[in-house]
Amino acid sequence: MQSKLLYEPTPKKVAQKGDKAAGYVRNYLEEVSNPIPTKIICEENAVREKKLEVLLKKFLSLDEYQATMGDIKLGVKNNFSGPCDQIYKVAEEILALFNIALNIVPSITDDSAIHIVAIKDNKYIRMHLAILIPEICKFPYTLYKKLGIRMISFCYGAYLLQPHFKIMFAKKRFNGLFIVEMDNTPERIIKHFHRVLCYYLVNYKKNFYKEWKALNPPDFKYGETKLKAKGLKNFLDLDCTESAFTDQSEIFSFLIKDPSAVWMHPDDGIRAKLRKLKELMEEIDGEGITFDFWEKLKHVETNLFIPLNAFEK
Repeated sequence: MQSKLLYEPTPKKVAQKGDKAAGYVRNYLEEVSNPIPTKIICEENAVREKKLEVLLKKFLSLDEYQATMGDIKLGVKNNFSGPCDQIYKVAEEILALFNIALNIVPSITDDSAIHIVAIKDNKYIRMHLAILIPEICKFPYTLYKKLGIRMISFCYGAYLLQPHFKIMFAKKRFNGLFIVEMDNTPERIIKHFHRVLCYYLVNYKKNFYKEWKALNPPDFKYGETKLKAKGLKNFLDLDCTESAFTDQSEIFSFLIKDPSAVWMHPDDGIRAKLRKLKELMEEIDGEGITFDFWEKLKHVETNLFIPLNAFEK
């Protein structure tokens, strides 16, 4: 039986975004009139964390997981495909603790802008799940709940049919959609997951783009030629000068990889951007993004988590 706390995304936030689902608003009104005592919330969170710890240990000990990690360490390329029943089952159990559904696109779908190719066999997502599940477990349930992340989907390909629908494509691409044929290396899989989280984060707060833009030099504009941008401070690399979202997502990945860079990075502009995203996460989820959360990220090897740079050569 599901916990009382495992409900839909925060109804107040959904209502503010203009969602017309009356059920969400009704749930919110019920929460306001009948709030759950803090003690019960803490107990529920403690139970969830204990279950997560047990399931994650089980996941990391699976034969399918160990075989996948072995292929990665040996540098085996291709699709890292193979039997996926064990990984899939335990992954579903873990994601359920976050109220996140695991979805395999069942058939080829088309709309006016995007062509999505289905996955013929679950074996093709084995490596994705092996890499994603420990990474997902780095972040608290409360953050996924606040951001309204409820599904992770896999397809074999997604193609933009009409160039002027780029924004719509981005929304689908960063709404938890993983493309197996593109995201087929551990580093790419993790980076795309970080982009998904970052997409939700930066779109959660109104006017965040203006706040972010203010961190750049006064005369800077995203999309300028790389030669013109070369030599500028404030950016991790030249790709970050192409768009605000690329800049934000790369900074986010860097923050998760090395939280201490908020204070230690030698570039003042990059430190300001790291601090901006850190503060945004804490503002959105003050319950889960705490001092303990950042401390765990510093010691991922001792907390059952796979560090971001585990697969770098």
